[in-house]
Amino acid sequence: MADIEGRKVVVTTRADETITGYVYDWNEAQNMLILRVQGAKTELRPDFRIINTAFIKECQCPDKSQTLKMKGPSYVDVAARQEELKRAVQKAHGLLRSDREGAPEIAKHIYRELSKTLECKWGPDHSILVRNVKIASPYTKESCTLADSARPVPKKTLSYIQERVAVMAESFAAAN
Repeated sequence: MADIEGRKVVVTTRADETITGYVYDWNEAQNMLILRVQGAKTELRPDFRIINTAFIKECQCPDKSQTLKMKGPSYVDVAARQEELKRAVQKAHGLLRSDREGAPEIAKHIYRELSKTLECKWGPDHSILVRNVKIASPYTKESCTLADSARPVPKKTLSYIQERVAVMAESFAAAN
């Protein structure tokens, strides 16, 4: 089916809509057919139609008078898909990363705040790793140390993280 690209086709959807155009791309794995439709305004701004192949009843090539076989409708587990989307949104907002089970609330607070501007990871024993700086319990300025002495960080970076942790620890203590 690699020779389908660029070929003129007439697609009939399951809703009996007929679309005529040239195949721009066809991705069987994603069930997607992209057509450059007839009557495009200009060559610089052609019109495209993206069609889910599950909704195609028939696809014919008028020049070859041959019918292309498209995959029929496939089962979609809506609940599983919604769960995947929910996890993706939570990850984008940093909610999954900041709520480590069993971690002290102050650690979660510091992690949430630092992850807004820096890339953070959870380390062993609920420590937080930021650019090779380990922030361990009791989550104070003094508990910020190098995670790996073979990979030192600039003193400015270490002091910046220490100051941020100190401010966050004070604001957490004041709020609780």
